[in-house]
Amino acid sequence: MLGKKEIKKYFGDATGLNVLIVGDVMIDSYIWGTVDRISPEAPVPIVTVNRRASLLGGALWSEPGREVGASFVLEVPVEWRA
Repeated sequence: MLGKKEIKKYFGDATGLNVLIVGDVMIDSYIWGTVDRISPEAPVPIVTVNRRASLLGGALWSEPGREVGASFVLEVPVEWRA
């Protein structure tokens, strides 16, 4: 993830800037572990999980912009199927 110095280098000071973000909202899930064998039913690894993490993803990744003073409004398109 970019730090405050890198963000300012590319975008400058964003104090007072209002930004509209349109996009998907998601959570990125990460799993760390070891693989000791492959499943006999399908060619997939069997993982012994050591650690898990969930982080903001998609349009929510705009969080670093707050470091330089920007304000964000998130607009999420929703598709409704009956």
